Amino acid sequence: MNINIKNLTKKYRTKEGTIDAFKNVTVDIKSGEFITIMGKSGSGKTSLLHIIGLLDYPTIGEITMDGNIISNANESTLVNIREQKIGFIFQNYHLLPNMTALENVLLPLHLKTDLSHDEKLIMAKEALREVSLYDRVDHLPKQLSGGEQQRVAIARGLVKNPSLIIADEPTGNLDEETEIEILNLLKKLHKDNRTLIIATHNNLVRNFAERNLIMNNGSLEESNI
Repeated sequence: MNINIKNLTKKYRTKEGTIDAFKNVTVDIKSGEFITIMGKSGSGKTSLLHIIGLLDYPTIGEITMDGNIISNANESTLVNIREQKIGFIFQNYHLLPNMTALENVLLPLHLKTDLSHDEKLIMAKEALREVSLYDRVDHLPKQLSGGEQQRVAIARGLVKNPSLIIADEPTGNLDEETEIEILNLLKKLHKDNRTLIIATHNNLVRNFAERNLIMNNGSLEESNI
């Protein structure tokens, strides 16, 4: 997915007044790129990620995806794009504790009425196979390690075969060995012209990406490191 962001600003109202999460962000992301958005906690990188993922609206500015302006689209259009083209991976996994790994991966497919239940099962099992968890399909989250839970979360993000994958601190709760394992997995899964954007404050992640951006004082800059 090609993403073009122009003069993007996000403001939040607080009791103390209006603050900028970020301002005047302009960046072009090519289809198939593996990008990190680096920055300290509170730098605005998560707010930017939510807007790119169509979970929030910008205050000012324009986002174009594959040539279509979507920053001012209505909610039904945004929902359709999210359902069809975007996969999400979060730091805290967000797995439902009473559902098995397979059932958690099936969740994003529930709204796909054009697929039969058997077709959805095949897709979910294949996603778990891609992350080397096919032998854990019937395990509950509490029966899995942190790394395995994150693999389930990655499988859930991949199950719709999205063209854009957005990951917010996907290794933030993992030890370094497991973190490297997950990053190698993400790099391996970065294929089929998928665009992968990871927001992180961890310098280790940048070594796995093709391009690194830095969120600093509300501005997004190319990293020279």
